[in-house]
Parts: sequence; C-alpha cells; structure tokens
Amino acid sequence: MDAALELALQVANVDQEEMEALKESLPNLASDTPQSGLAVIRWKKFATKAGGTIGPFILKLIAEIATAAVKRSMGL
Repeated sequence: MDAALELALQVANVDQEEMEALKESLPNLASDTPQSGLAVIRWKKFATKAGGTIGPFILKLIAEIATAAVKRSMGL
C-alpha cells in the first residue's frame, strides 16, 4: 500500500511539502480521529489534482484502508 501511494504521489508531481502532509494524514483515514475531516479534504483535493487515471487509482487505494465514516465523507 505504501509503495503504491508513493508511486501515485510521484507520478502526480506534488511538491515535497504537500507530499509530506499527505503521508502524515494517511493514519487519519484509517481511523476516526479529529483530523480525519482534514485528511479527507487533502486527499480529495489531491485526487482531483492528479486527475486522469491516477486520481481514481488513489481513491481506490484509500477505500482499501479508510474507515466507514471516511469512505462516506469521500463518497466512496
């Protein structure tokens, strides 16, 4: 999972700061925390920015690790 997300981040050509923020927010997708809402916003924005075939791929990966509440928030 980490390798697939790393590849998606690199292919989408994000800067280092955004990449770190996205990586740090991953645990908030996998468990319900006060920061889960922010993580959802970051990853939805990133998936939209990535577009093409990468965006849906990212959402599919997130659906694999996300809690039910996060999936509902993301429309998955």
